[in-house]
Amino acid sequence: MSVYWFEITEKLYLNDDLKKLNGRCKSERLLSGEEMIMGTIKSKLLEFICRSYMVEENEFDHDKSLVDQGIIDSFGLIEISSFLKQEFGIIVHEEEMNRSNFGSVLKLVSFVETKLKQ
Repeated sequence: MSVYWFEITEKLYLNDDLKKLNGRCKSERLLSGEEMIMGTIKSKLLEFICRSYMVEENEFDHDKSLVDQGIIDSFGLIEISSFLKQEFGIIVHEEEMNRSNFGSVLKLVSFVETKLKQ
């Protein structure tokens, strides 16, 4: 019986558990739960932005303002707010629609993660 060490929970898993962990062993770092959540949030946001504003993911910087890059306008902020409510159940208040929360895709991801923890 083989035993492998996995970083995700720092527990030993027996061979039968490999299928549950997609067969990744110590040499391949598994994502933490928080990293998976942030990755999911980011991918859903990017999918929405690319579909709604007809851009490709590699056509804009994820850490720069979507408004400054000409991807969206002020109405786009409202559309993203509506998407966040529909997709994640987050209600965005008017005072939360600022550059520190909506300033970039990465800031949006952080904002959504914070709101989901509340």
